Amino acid sequence: MKTTKVIFINFLVLLMAVVLITGCRKEAQEPATVEPVMGDIKFEVIAENSVEFQELLKDETFRKWYDEKKKIEGFHAFDGKGKKYILVSAGEKPTGGYSVEVLSVTGRQDDLYLQGRVKAPAKDQMVTQVITYPSVLISVPVDERQVTGELKTEELKVEKPEEPQKPEGHKALKGEAVFLGQIDNNSIEVKEGDTFQVYRLSPDIKDRFDSFNLKENDRIQFMYYVNEHNQRVMTELKKMP
Repeated sequence: MKTTKVIFINFLVLLMAVVLITGCRKEAQEPATVEPVMGDIKFEVIAENSVEFQELLKDETFRKWYDEKKKIEGFHAFDGKGKKYILVSAGEKPTGGYSVEVLSVTGRQDDLYLQGRVKAPAKDQMVTQVITYPSVLISVPVDERQVTGELKTEELKVEKPEEPQKPEGHKALKGEAVFLGQIDNNSIEVKEGDTFQVYRLSPDIKDRFDSFNLKENDRIQFMYYVNEHNQRVMTELKKMP
């Protein structure tokens, strides 16, 4: 009887040991589930002249992916080296002067949502006349979610220098003359009697100049002042009948 009891106890101990070992192995085999990051996600821009980018190009798979996807407008993902690389491409453009910028990366339930911006050159901006493929490469922590996003185009605005408005203390003067022509965007030439004179245009007159529809030898009336550089600046303009 005593022997049977000892055997039974040993059996229970052995059974418990087997259960514990099996449970430990199961826990070791099942990696902990990493919850996806929600909301704003930090990202790093990988410049083409950076050491990291040059190292990435040594990977033939990455290089082929990069060369192919750079020509296709949209968001493209590549997983490697413990990171998720995202290429944001604007596609083919007819000239230089374009650039791409990532504004934000947001983690959502089913995707990583990017907001990007394509900066297009201004209409009067000097650019290289060659086909380009503007893009930007960023990296984020490893993430299995798909990449989606929105890419908006925004034209750069070239700021024009403004002519200062009539300073305090400068006397407003009235004039009449014969319009001869526009020298440039800032100035016109007129004839006052037998004298040829150049007038600079105030910002308001300059913006509306085409609306006056002036032709050579049209008579005009105007208001002006003389600035600190002894230049005549026209502030009001009217075409005479």
